[in-house]
Amino acid sequence: MATCPRPTLQGRRHAYSLIELLAVMAILSALAGLTVGSLSPVRANALTTGGNQLADLLTLARQNSLAHHAFTAVVIKSTGDSRYSAFCLFELTRNEDDGTFAAWKMTAPWRSLPEGVRFDPGTLTGPAANFVDMNTPPSIPSPLPGTVQFRGQTINLPADVAYQVFAPDGTLTKRDPVRLRLIHGTDDSGTGIMPTGPKNAGGNPANCYDIVILAETGQVKVERL
Repeated sequence: MATCPRPTLQGRRHAYSLIELLAVMAILSALAGLTVGSLSPVRANALTTGGNQLADLLTLARQNSLAHHAFTAVVIKSTGDSRYSAFCLFELTRNEDDGTFAAWKMTAPWRSLPEGVRFDPGTLTGPAANFVDMNTPPSIPSPLPGTVQFRGQTINLPADVAYQVFAPDGTLTKRDPVRLRLIHGTDDSGTGIMPTGPKNAGGNPANCYDIVILAETGQVKVERL
């Protein structure tokens, strides 16, 4: 009795239709969107972590000035490696014999903001700068040292940093409120910072972490934008 030949696998093969290809592409696009969306909280958490870290350091600087009746400088690296990311604290120490001011020493080592987070240079430089450079020093008994070690290298403080100083009573030596802003950003090809986060209609970063230091009291206030 004759039997019908079985269809071969080769006979079953067929090309994908345009509708099938479009459906696959739609699924892949949806998955990609979910993946990117899942990274947004990570970026937001990095900004919050960096802001909280900085706010704690500024509070520590004020407390240090009050506790030791000393001047405490918050120093931020503004050029070269880790620009607008690395920061530390210096204290103007006193002589044990007569209590006069002696020399500056580092009291909190260099730290860096989380990866992908930077200080907004606009709050450190320019006519409305909230921090100062060595060309416009605040009223302090002794200037900061000319050089300091940064991760095994000697850097020039007058050229490489911006800073602000808490007075012995916990207030700022600059008699204006200080605002620092953290943004999502990375080093550009020159000497500045390139914002990498979302932007508002004006082209400015839309997701920021602002820290305000009240000049009259030196207290720290967080404003999350």
